[in-house]
Amino acid sequence: MKNNKLRSIKEALSIDFCKIKASLIAILLGLVAAGILIAVSKTNPLAVFYSLVAGSFNKLYYKQTLISIGIYTLAGIAVAISFKAGLFNIGVSGQMLLGGGISAYLGVLAFNHNSTHNVLGLFTPLILASVIGASAAAVAGALKAFFKVHEVVSTILFNWIFYYIIKYLFRFNNLKVHVNNKVNSDRISDYWRIWFRNKSGGGHDAWIVAIIIAIIAVAILFVIVQKSKLGFNIKVIGSNLNAASYSGIKVKLNIILTMTISGFLAGLAGAVLYLGQNVSFPDINGLPNYGFIAIAIALLGFNNPIGILFAATFYSVLDNGASYAQATTGVDQDVLGLIIGVVIYFAAISLVFIHFNPIKNFRMWWFKRFNSSFKEEYKSFTSKLKSTKESHIKVINEAKIKYLESKNESKILMKNSFKEINDIKNNIDYRTDDFEKQELEIRDITFNLKGKLKELGFSAYKEAQIAYKNHIKSIKEDFKTLKENKFQSRKK
Repeated sequence: MKNNKLRSIKEALSIDFCKIKASLIAILLGLVAAGILIAVSKTNPLAVFYSLVAGSFNKLYYKQTLISIGIYTLAGIAVAISFKAGLFNIGVSGQMLLGGGISAYLGVLAFNHNSTHNVLGLFTPLILASVIGASAAAVAGALKAFFKVHEVVSTILFNWIFYYIIKYLFRFNNLKVHVNNKVNSDRISDYWRIWFRNKSGGGHDAWIVAIIIAIIAVAILFVIVQKSKLGFNIKVIGSNLNAASYSGIKVKLNIILTMTISGFLAGLAGAVLYLGQNVSFPDINGLPNYGFIAIAIALLGFNNPIGILFAATFYSVLDNGASYAQATTGVDQDVLGLIIGVVIYFAAISLVFIHFNPIKNFRMWWFKRFNSSFKEEYKSFTSKLKSTKESHIKVINEAKIKYLESKNESKILMKNSFKEINDIKNNIDYRTDDFEKQELEIRDITFNLKGKLKELGFSAYKEAQIAYKNHIKSIKEDFKTLKENKFQSRKK
């Protein structure tokens, strides 16, 4: 009964424990590798890791950490929804910059007054930034759907177009940029902010808005992907585009919709980024790196919205605790950057660890070679494998010799046959009754060509290679099944 309940909960949440295990192993290996690097720099790894966690949630940094969690979660699920459809929206950074930047620009330029903050002022910039991001991504989706322009190419090019648009707005339109190309966010009117002033006067509460938006977005996207027809269509398109098309799914429409949703989430992340800072905007002298880091976060979370929320939390802790760790442990800033890079690298290849089970693999290896009840089966398998390889290699070598001898003659035969087929095709007139006779001629030429090539041994070489691979594969699969059955029965 208890197992049934756990199974139903697992199915309801679409939990894949193999993927959770893979993510945890990736993080653990990343931390081990990072610990070695820290130890080489003559610093205590445990002290550094503790400082990263403690620093990211102390009273000075916790608000920025929570804002970062919101931004990385939104950017991560923006990347993930495109991955689900087999698309790669590498333009999340540009869509964040365009949506959040234009919204912030309007907040400074057109709404520069000190109205009291209200609910309308909270939702208007969020909706505006999201719609701008969605529109930008929809264009890339339309180019992919109708003109086969790869979304990676179009979104990369759009990134720089959006960058220069925002750069023009802030640097060359009477909005003076302060130190290090940052704009003072105090110039945004209270009406247009997405935070509320803290009543105690201690800064702002943007982190509340960021976390609430992120959790709502995760919940909605989870329902869309797992429980809706649109989510089903997106997953089918991502799995097999041709199958989706043959099954009646409107592929072009769903590609555009997927990219639009991805851009909507990216624009929302941009609004939190550019309107959720207290002192200054992030640097507008380049694309925000949130969109690129979000790719690794999406991979670490296996494109599951809930997994991405935890992956975003993990990275935000590493990122925001770095300054505190440097101050308290004395570890070099470059070493901290290298640590984060190593951990993210392992996160990006977390897919490798889905079937990673070293203890079971070692036990199976030991059982296969040293278990007395299985020695004969293993010897029989290796002997059969060896004899099969020898017999097939002999056939392959004979077929190769025949193939090389007939290669030139076969090529001339194919060239003449293809020319004859093309001449017939060019002269077919489907308005007369003779086209059926001409189509039959093409079939006869093709059939005769295959027969002559087979006589010459032109295709025998390839067929012998395929037969060899299939035979070896069959023997290995049979042995694997036998080994697992014996291993399981021994455990019982």
